[in-house]
Amino acid sequence: MEKEKSFSWGHAEVDEMGGLINCFDRAGDAFGSIVSDDIMSLWREIIRDGADPIKDGWEDGAGITCCLDGWGQDGLQRVMDHATDSGSYEPYHNMYIATAETMASKQEDWSDDDKAKDTDFSAHSFWVTDEEGMLPVGFDSVWDAPAL
Repeated sequence: MEKEKSFSWGHAEVDEMGGLINCFDRAGDAFGSIVSDDIMSLWREIIRDGADPIKDGWEDGAGITCCLDGWGQDGLQRVMDHATDSGSYEPYHNMYIATAETMASKQEDWSDDDKAKDTDFSAHSFWVTDEEGMLPVGFDSVWDAPAL
């Protein structure tokens, strides 16, 4: 059976002994790994059935969705880098990671009834929020970030 499979976003490699499927972008940088007690069953889904771990929204074995930004600490660092470059970034539909500066600048336009109107956004470097009224959750690094 093949040990590597190419995708539009890069490629995946199976590591039978480690129980992993490692995924890489087109430049060869790691997106993350998928862990399973039955890794070969998942690999057969990729090779025989045409499954795509990212397009199909697989989880990594720890409950984190596989996505084009990567997953785990490396993926979160990429998301934080995107947010730093542009002020905010949408890694998932209707979920945003924004810098403290972006949140503070938007805060001025919020209604007085908004529960986050008085939040001190300088308390953390990054904030997770959505457009549905979720209270923003702050974090400063991959080590203290909330689960996405």
